[in-house]
Amino acid sequence: LFSWACHSPEELLLTGKYDAAIRSNARNLRKTERVVGLEKAYQAAQNSDFEKIDALLHQDSIAAWPEIHAGYQRIKKRQYDMAARMPIRSRDGYAPQFDWLENIDSLERNAREQAADQIYADALLDMEHARAGNQLAARTAYARLHRLTSKYFPVWRESTALLAEAERIGTDYVLFQQNSGYAFEGVQFLSDLNLSWNLRPRAWLEYHSSPQTGILYRYIAKLSVESLHIGFENRDETTRTEEKDIETGVKLSYDSSGQVIDRTPIYEKVQANIKETRITKNSSVRLCFELFDAQSSTLRYWDCTSVSNDFDKTWVEVSGDQRALSTVYFPEVGFPNAPSNWSMVSALADAARSTVLGWFWTAPLHY
Repeated sequence: LFSWACHSPEELLLTGKYDAAIRSNARNLRKTERVVGLEKAYQAAQNSDFEKIDALLHQDSIAAWPEIHAGYQRIKKRQYDMAARMPIRSRDGYAPQFDWLENIDSLERNAREQAADQIYADALLDMEHARAGNQLAARTAYARLHRLTSKYFPVWRESTALLAEAERIGTDYVLFQQNSGYAFEGVQFLSDLNLSWNLRPRAWLEYHSSPQTGILYRYIAKLSVESLHIGFENRDETTRTEEKDIETGVKLSYDSSGQVIDRTPIYEKVQANIKETRITKNSSVRLCFELFDAQSSTLRYWDCTSVSNDFDKTWVEVSGDQRALSTVYFPEVGFPNAPSNWSMVSALADAARSTVLGWFWTAPLHY
């Protein structure tokens, strides 16, 4: 478009860029030469599309109907756009003459129906191969039917049912199973992973947590909790005292005339007690992932990982005169306690989720 803008309307017309020439001439319809140029560009564009359509019709091939329909659409839009500009007259009084095709709506409608018929027939042929087990044919049929319903007619014959069938055949379905193992918290861990929500359908790949009737599964994915450990709370308390001499005043000495001859600082020893409570608690889980071919039970992919998420926090309590402190302490809110086992399992699931989802998202696509 930028390169066309650098050319005059006359150059655009000579090089066959008729619609660009129409737009360029339409910018200044006060000039007679621009109105004449608009008239010529419009007629040339219409004639060009009519010639292409006539050549396609003489081919007598149903495969040409989508292109024929596209030509009629261009003619119809161009004609409607020009009608919206009417009346057109230059300041010198020149009024252009435009040819209007009265039956353009019926021609475009007929071509649209013929194109829809052709695309639908091609999709039916693809579906025959799809039903024989060809997933690529199912995806091709889905693309054709989607083009038909989005560009030509929202509903055409059995297009709705065929779209659903093509999507079902073309999709790889993965049945994923979870094994909580022997760990007491294993069930909660898998629940907090929340795979059912995170494993959403994406392009031609869908996960199910339980088998569904009528679905032929391509893969079976198994996630197992090999081990899960939540340690005991470890508490380490230390107490120390800090002291500091703080200047609290000044002792003055005077001579016989009452003049100050000496200033001696007065110090007071202050003391602060510091109690530090450090609490640690460790947690870890070992997970294994296996991907099997659902029909042959062949192991396609396998991986294991260990994830840990440890708690380590220190509480500080200060009593006494805080002026004695060498460091400013910001007290923690709440009582010095480690998280519950439930909270530790939940945090462990959060830490492991990205690794687990990485297995599900990538492993089926490797084969």
